[in-house]
Amino acid sequence: MAQISTSACVPYTAEQMFALVNDVAAYPRYVPLCSAVKLRSVAPERLVATMTFSKGKIKFDFTTENSMRGNHAIDMRLVDGPFKYLNGTWGFVANPHGGSDVSFTVDFEFSNALLTMAFGGFFKNIAESMVGAFCEQAALRYGSPDRSGPKR
Repeated sequence: MAQISTSACVPYTAEQMFALVNDVAAYPRYVPLCSAVKLRSVAPERLVATMTFSKGKIKFDFTTENSMRGNHAIDMRLVDGPFKYLNGTWGFVANPHGGSDVSFTVDFEFSNALLTMAFGGFFKNIAESMVGAFCEQAALRYGSPDRSGPKR
């Protein structure tokens, strides 16, 4: 079993960061090592998607069901993939000093020791880099932290 938690204080609203993280179809454009996404089901408060991650000859995909709690949290639950279990939560909280606090926590265990050896470090690196990737994408989508507007 592994648990990864990471967070950042960002100069963007909780709503902006929620929208960015919830735009799963865009992940292959900027999430490290995410090479494909297939949306399986989309509803206002629920999304099921299969994501493919690859680096060189290493490749794996998994499907999660994401449940949205307003625009302040996204809960992920494993539907299918090389894991015994995978559960995660994104949190988005307005910061009283401006911007918001974004957090990402994921608990996972691969289904067997061979998969853990093959993909454990790879998946850990992906999970640890997620918040940073979203912060960089927020600057591109919403503009630099000085609020000068979106970059063109």
